[in-house]
Amino acid sequence: MALAWALDMESVYVTKQRSIQVAVQLYIRFQRVKVDALLNCGTTENFIHPRLVKKMKLQTQQLKKLHKVKNVDGTTNKAGEVTKVAILEIHCKGYQGKHAFFVAEVDQDEILLSYPFLEAINPEING
Repeated sequence: MALAWALDMESVYVTKQRSIQVAVQLYIRFQRVKVDALLNCGTTENFIHPRLVKKMKLQTQQLKKLHKVKNVDGTTNKAGEVTKVAILEIHCKGYQGKHAFFVAEVDQDEILLSYPFLEAINPEING
């Protein structure tokens, strides 16, 4: 696994489109990149955009079984089928764990954090 990252849950904000963005710092070797991730509790998997995978030179694994990607309305996502996954290590407020991120074009967002991510880090809301 080539990547470890830290999530700054203090930098959470709502955009004009009423979506929730989270500031994420990605670390690999001696490189650090700050990106905004979309937080989506309705999504069942974490996703990472292929351009970020390429930019950060992340290692990916070929999936044994292709995964079809559907939009919220049930239509097929432009990514079609996901063939690769990146395993990322997440560090956030004392939590540390490995998570699968499916490599897919997820609109303009570079990272999409899903319900399994929220369940793992268990953030305190309105604390």
